[in-house]
Amino acid sequence: MKKWNGMNLDVIRLYGCGDVHPELKRLSASQSGVLAEGAGNIVFGDDPSGFMCAEKGDGIILSVQVSTGEVKEVAFDIDDLFERYIFGKDVKEFGGEDWVEELLEAGVL
Repeated sequence: MKKWNGMNLDVIRLYGCGDVHPELKRLSASQSGVLAEGAGNIVFGDDPSGFMCAEKGDGIILSVQVSTGEVKEVAFDIDDLFERYIFGKDVKEFGGEDWVEELLEAGVL
């Protein structure tokens, strides 16, 4: 993350601040759309399957399916997003059965 000022984990991309690597979006350039419309929301990442993530002013993490505009709360903070939703007990909800299998093969689960 330090090298590129953001990171691309293939399953989720976190936007960087200031000058970023060409593969990454700038945080400041991504503050538009349905997620950014909420007061205090900060859009901070996306994933290849068409979801964007934002943090609400109270720390709750939102996800929006870009194609439908459906917004849902997925985590109570950014740590919960990674520890439970993306790489923990609720991985199937995040990435489906294939993602579960990848994590099992890698020894993460």
